[in-house]
Amino acid sequence: MIKFSKRQFIQESIENNQGNPKGIWKVLKSLSGKKNNPITIDELKVNDVVVKDKAEIVEAMNDAFINIASRISQVNQNNAEFDGEKLVEFVKLKIGKDCFEIPPITSTQVLAALNSMPTNKSTGCDGLSARIVKLAAPVLTQPFCRLMNYSISSGTFPIKWKTKKVTALHKSGSRDADNHRPISILPVISKVLEKHVATSFYKYLQDHNLLYKFQSGFRANHSTETALINL
Repeated sequence: MIKFSKRQFIQESIENNQGNPKGIWKVLKSLSGKKNNPITIDELKVNDVVVKDKAEIVEAMNDAFINIASRISQVNQNNAEFDGEKLVEFVKLKIGKDCFEIPPITSTQVLAALNSMPTNKSTGCDGLSARIVKLAAPVLTQPFCRLMNYSISSGTFPIKWKTKKVTALHKSGSRDADNHRPISILPVISKVLEKHVATSFYKYLQDHNLLYKFQSGFRANHSTETALINL
């Protein structure tokens, strides 16, 4: 009887999470019996020297993470095959004089975004949890809307909204700083403005036919299946 009930519960949990990979993995992980261990870094290898001082570990990890972009940029600069001028000319032919501009965000859009926030997300440096923001949405909508529209019109993004809480996740093997993956947590409210900009820009790309017809990554209604169909 117990085995049957357990099997039925698992089956219902998986069925209730159809279309939600994160939910399914959560169910499967609970079956494995493994527990999440707190992420701590007791020592780090810096220039072949083992460092155990917490401040030095944080400083070394920070240096490694902030230099990731510059290393990738250097690799791209060394790629002689990429012709940026051709890309610029291609875009100009497609858009003409219709340049992209971020449209103002409405209070209705802000309220809808706040109400649709998943409450299980981690809290950023500002200490505002998604649960609190969602509960206070009717009161916060108007001031948030004004802040976001000022950000759009002035062309600036609030520093506090792009200040992230970073957790270093060790990949495997070497304890070098470069062998850790940065997990960044931004303030939940910043994601409302980011999503508005991303949605507006994506629509602009679609309207001007600027997306490669066989691109499936990061597109709505596309997946690995659509990529395979096009092969």
